[in-house]
Amino acid sequence: MTLEAVLLQNGHPEDFVRFVLYMIWYPLVVVQFLASCFADHPIPHAELSKEHNPCPELRTSFLNQITFQWFTGLAILGNKRPLESEDLWSLNDHDTSKSVVPDFEKRWLPALRRYNVAKQQYNAKQQRAVEFNHEEVQIVDGNRRSSKSAGSTSKPPEHPSVLWPLFKTYKWTFLAGLIFKLTFDLMQFISPQLLRLLISFIEHKERPLWHGIVIASLMFIVALLQSMILHQYFHKMFRLGMNIRSVLTAAVFTKSLRLSNAERKNRTVGEIVNLMSVDIQRFQDMTTFIMLFWSAPLQVTLSIVFLWQILGPAVLAGLGVLIAMVPLNSFLSIKMRKYQVEQMKHKDDRLKMMSEILNGMKVLKLYAWEPSMEKMVLDIRKKEITVLKKLAFLNAATTLSWACAPFMVAVLTFGVYVMVDPENNILTPQITFVSLALFNILRFPLAIFAMIISQAVQCVVSNKRIKSFLSAEEMDPSLVDRTSATS
Repeated sequence: MTLEAVLLQNGHPEDFVRFVLYMIWYPLVVVQFLASCFADHPIPHAELSKEHNPCPELRTSFLNQITFQWFTGLAILGNKRPLESEDLWSLNDHDTSKSVVPDFEKRWLPALRRYNVAKQQYNAKQQRAVEFNHEEVQIVDGNRRSSKSAGSTSKPPEHPSVLWPLFKTYKWTFLAGLIFKLTFDLMQFISPQLLRLLISFIEHKERPLWHGIVIASLMFIVALLQSMILHQYFHKMFRLGMNIRSVLTAAVFTKSLRLSNAERKNRTVGEIVNLMSVDIQRFQDMTTFIMLFWSAPLQVTLSIVFLWQILGPAVLAGLGVLIAMVPLNSFLSIKMRKYQVEQMKHKDDRLKMMSEILNGMKVLKLYAWEPSMEKMVLDIRKKEITVLKKLAFLNAATTLSWACAPFMVAVLTFGVYVMVDPENNILTPQITFVSLALFNILRFPLAIFAMIISQAVQCVVSNKRIKSFLSAEEMDPSLVDRTSATS
């Protein structure tokens, strides 16, 4: 009897139709999977670089891209000998400055124009207030009395921040990174549950062997998927950091060419170089950690929820340790921000002094001023080193506090769990190992908190410096002669 006759005999003809459709669909899925193993044609509007050594990323298949197999050749070459500039690939077209800078300028220049209009209105208002409230001399009862006005009390417009234009420019990349990070964080809590099932399987030896094989296979698959998702997240975030560095460097360089004479006197070459080499680098570094502002609290919250299901109210003891550390780290972050501003000020002074020394080297040699100039530079450097030492101590204190937090939380939670009810609360292998797995998940967000705070403080300081520079007064475009010289 055929399969069709059996299905129809049971009175379920729709089962046969569903079976046929499934047998058609499944081979098509297998064919689709095999086809994805081969390289696709490049997207028409995303042309490959015309350089002599284009990046092979866009010419590889989907599986090749998610496994980064296209990078293997360069890694092998770097293992054999030191890489040279000729070995490196050219940038993809969508990563070059000619592609990323216009997208950023479309979001940044309107905000800058609005700030300039608001600043002109504010200056005009201040000028009218000064003219209206000029010093008046009055004679009252034979006495001279002068009255001075404090002028307008309105606040000047704030400098436009570069953060919102950057977000609007790369919002889809941020969204993709958010999805990857959220998926990875949620998958982290699958492994402890599988570990609990595996320990339960080992304790009950009467269960069939295939149960354990399936659980172990699932643990391997989950770990493999976690690794692939995490590497895709870092790939997107590092590329985003590279693009942000490109657009900010181009913005600072372009602004330096447009500064007015009055602003050019206040902005030294050393300060501009410092902005491009230090401050913009902090923006690039921050892109790797920006998702941890919501990811770290999410991981801590989910870990505590799962630990509550296992250990009960004893988790509150460990939670108390975390809450007690918040004021301490808040105080440390405030001090770090203060020293960071001071350190950048000393660095600008040192670069300014070195620029003046190099520009006036002939005069310096002529009058033998080398010792006095050296002393001035070293004095500034000593102040800078003193601030760097204080920052290093604060960083060490913050890192130590968050590094000790997971151990303190685990010890205190287990201790309270056993002491609350010594007869019923027994640390069985299932409770102990699953709890330790959750504590290990808790360890990373707590340990990374110190780095997040440090990076955030430095990025806030750099943001103020960059937006202050980009909002500086520019020369009048009408005064620039754009006619080409003729021979």
